[in-house]
Amino acid sequence: MDEKVRIRFVSLPSHRKVNAMKCPNCKLENPPTAMVCSRIYSLLKLCCLAIILIFQAACTSSNSDNYLFPIEQDNKWGFIDQSGKVVIEPQFDSADYFSEGLAPVSFGGKWGYIDKTGSVVINPRFDHAGKFSEGLAVVRIGDKYVGNVDDITLRHTIIVNFENKKIIIPNSIISNETIINDSLGVSKICRWIDIGISYDSDMDRAIEIIQEEAIKHPNCIDNRTEDEKNSGVPQVIVRLISFGDFSINLRAYVWTESTPDGFVLHTDINKSIKKRFDEEGIEIPFPYRTIVYKKDLNENTQAEN
Repeated sequence: MDEKVRIRFVSLPSHRKVNAMKCPNCKLENPPTAMVCSRIYSLLKLCCLAIILIFQAACTSSNSDNYLFPIEQDNKWGFIDQSGKVVIEPQFDSADYFSEGLAPVSFGGKWGYIDKTGSVVINPRFDHAGKFSEGLAVVRIGDKYVGNVDDITLRHTIIVNFENKKIIIPNSIISNETIINDSLGVSKICRWIDIGISYDSDMDRAIEIIQEEAIKHPNCIDNRTEDEKNSGVPQVIVRLISFGDFSINLRAYVWTESTPDGFVLHTDINKSIKKRFDEEGIEIPFPYRTIVYKKDLNENTQAEN
């Protein structure tokens, strides 16, 4: 700790001077480290400048919906532009990004839509509302209605489901139902796959089969963090949920990119798991019932007497 470090200057081609520290035990007269670091520093500066220019050009583009950004202040949400200027004062309970000129915002416990001036375009009537894409926004109303919001009137909301059927729902129902949105602020979902096996089946082997069939499906994605990967957490987690009357109930948690992808994944995995279970002797049980006829019971009783 008492050793002194001598500082000397190294000449660079750019004619700039930088400080180079030389250790008393170093045998090099002109360490090249400073020159290399200076060149890397200059290259990084150029790269950062290019990224900033590209970002500013994208934000100021007339075709971009993302030049307004949600910001939270005192537990209220508003919007700022790329310069940091407040364009829409914080007044909402929550907010999402603009898409196709509209942004979903929450106030009074419901979600609606505003335009870039902050004016309410669609009154808050949803428990959740997703961003628009090609004129549609995906929402779920209660447990029955899933699809894209096609139109909203004073009396009803029209939803186009994934069978391309139009569902007309009175707004009185929407205001009293819980709406589950599959796309609000998220780009992937976790699909639950529930499977029951008999009590005398090999549970560990069944879990391995479920994991193998899920991972090899093209719609299955790896949602683990680096820490989880390093800790050995499996890509598809399978848990024992409950003990049924005639089955051990397992649940697999499989991640995928979207709700439609999740539906296809679920149906395909059900089919492939059934085939693997049949091949390896793992039973998917069904209830057994013993039926006793009253007439036969009376005859047996008389015969015993």
